[in-house]
Amino acid sequence: MNRLGLAGLLTLVAIVLLGLWYWMTFNVSPSMSLSQAIGVAQTSACTQKGALPGGGTYNSNSKAWWLDFSPHNEFVQTECNPACVVSTESNTAEINWRCTGAIQPASKDDLITVDTPLPNTTVQSPLTISGKARGPWYFEASFPLKLIDSSGKVLAQTPAQAQSDWMTNEYVPFSATLTFATPTTATGILVLEKDNPSGLP
Repeated sequence: MNRLGLAGLLTLVAIVLLGLWYWMTFNVSPSMSLSQAIGVAQTSACTQKGALPGGGTYNSNSKAWWLDFSPHNEFVQTECNPACVVSTESNTAEINWRCTGAIQPASKDDLITVDTPLPNTTVQSPLTISGKARGPWYFEASFPLKLIDSSGKVLAQTPAQAQSDWMTNEYVPFSATLTFATPTTATGILVLEKDNPSGLP
């Protein structure tokens, strides 16, 4: 084999190997098929509250199937475009209501209330927080919670967890525990954030 033929063969091998590497690196395929995802969804709250028309889209970032979902009349929420989300990692399914402005209360008092601690209470670590928030305050059954001293330093943060089904517009109880070192300031603020994974305003 002459030099030109050997060089061409080596170039071809290099191209094949490069293509194989690229395919293995960037071609992320789901670990379960659409029909398998529908099978998981059929034993979840998705089919208790609605129907699965059969279509769906796989999201490689979240490693989840977003299945078409049609809620039963009693569960329909205005300004919502729900989907049944099936995690390929945990083999679980839940409804993501994907609501925009479903509830427009006059104030946060109609969205979330805190039972403990009460305002202006002296607290210490570990601090237990409990109360109730309407379902849209949560995402994946939790929302961010943090304790900040008066200088703006975050002393502790953790997700507050829903204690019952959060996929509703009604109030859902939550609880969380924060552990923190003795702060250098005398006062602080407990922040309970409405979860916003989409990053939209």
